[in-house]
Amino acid sequence: MACGPFRAIIALMVVIAMSEAKLNISFSALPTTWTQVGIVPAAAGSRVVNGDNAERGSAPYIVSLQAVVANKSYHICGGSIISRTKILTAAHCLVYWGRFPHQVGVGFRNLEVGANATGAAVIQVKSVEIHDEYHHDLSKGIPNDIAILELASPVPHSKWVQVIDMAKSDDGDFEDEECILHGWGRLSAGGVSPTILQNATFTGVSYNECRALFAAVSIQVRWSNFCAFNYPKSECTGDSGGPLVCRGKLVGVVSWGLSNCSGCFPGVYARVAAFEWWIRRFVN
Repeated sequence: MACGPFRAIIALMVVIAMSEAKLNISFSALPTTWTQVGIVPAAAGSRVVNGDNAERGSAPYIVSLQAVVANKSYHICGGSIISRTKILTAAHCLVYWGRFPHQVGVGFRNLEVGANATGAAVIQVKSVEIHDEYHHDLSKGIPNDIAILELASPVPHSKWVQVIDMAKSDDGDFEDEECILHGWGRLSAGGVSPTILQNATFTGVSYNECRALFAAVSIQVRWSNFCAFNYPKSECTGDSGGPLVCRGKLVGVVSWGLSNCSGCFPGVYARVAAFEWWIRRFVN
């Protein structure tokens, strides 16, 4: 699917909406993808939706959130280390909480190597706090798609595993700033998942521009969302809950976007600064 410049897309979509044309565009929250840890589902040279293989240690704050089923571990989402015992992720990543044990892999780059890498570890999830006003309603922008995991033991602290600073309300809106996303999400819609951690750069999009684009297809972008865009790069299934980092701070948590992972529309994130006070209830 070819795309023109982002602002041209906005103008076109608004015109189409105003003409009351019927649009057949599929949106969804980025659902979890079950990638078994310890196997090789994709070639090592693959790139995630036009991203690149990340260097080990380039994102020491990222975790692989995993479900354990029949003694096998499966990557389902990303997350970020916000204290030595707390992980920030997306609420929609926890649909299997209570059915299967969950754990996080820290210090990971290669899911095949996993905790066998120097400085890496697997830690059990003790409990979760899902935002009490979270609703899985895409038409309303999946409000409050954020959750905190409490770990059974502290993460080790090393150059491979570190806490990330979170953006605050007085840090600005990060509009037009370069940001970086890391994740183990699929390489294309319905495609294979990498074992190597991927990264891609995106540019922050203003709230008004992003809201206008998605309003054209009857999807609400909320003030507590952050949008970022860099066609043809895109987050995809399995990147959910992962970190978008701008100026070295955690700005967004991957929430939802176009289900075809084409990069034609911005990705939509839970804006971390919007949940500053809620997070402080659980993280000192």
